[in-house]
Amino acid sequence: EVGITIIKNAPKNAENNEPAVARIGELIGPIMSTSYGRVFYTESTEKAINVAYTSAGLELHMDFPYFITPPGVQFLHCINMCDCVVGGQQTFLDNLLAGEDYRKAFPAYFRVLANTKATFQKIHYERKHPMHRVYRRSHFCLNESDQLVEVFWSPTFEGPLCIDEELVGPYYEA
Repeated sequence: EVGITIIKNAPKNAENNEPAVARIGELIGPIMSTSYGRVFYTESTEKAINVAYTSAGLELHMDFPYFITPPGVQFLHCINMCDCVVGGQQTFLDNLLAGEDYRKAFPAYFRVLANTKATFQKIHYERKHPMHRVYRRSHFCLNESDQLVEVFWSPTFEGPLCIDEELVGPYYEA
């Protein structure tokens, strides 16, 4: 119904030498091209342009919160893995469940984060495909029935807070 699926023993490439992860994704729906391209390869490099190109661990986050419509499903495909590799571990979280737990435990804070727009941004000109994207949205998005329908959490991509001064304290407290 919802959650994470693990597919084991997926081939590296499909018949036409296209990455298998793209072919598997197309079985579910169209692939959204981003500033990283249609398929995004990460590997640890000496001159990393962001933490995705290092062996450093990543804090819980979502990708592309600065897009008006971020990808709804993401596929991760480990192509090479051996005992010599350091890093690469993944942690996944059901952010809707975490959001609902937060609402129950801290209802006032939940409302602050649902009613206050954070700034999400990716501004990086010194790269193959320069990028300047900024989008403001709440961390918790509710529908007309007060149901939590989206969660946006990505501290690495948060930009300056552009809210009224009296909201700054409650926002950071939440």
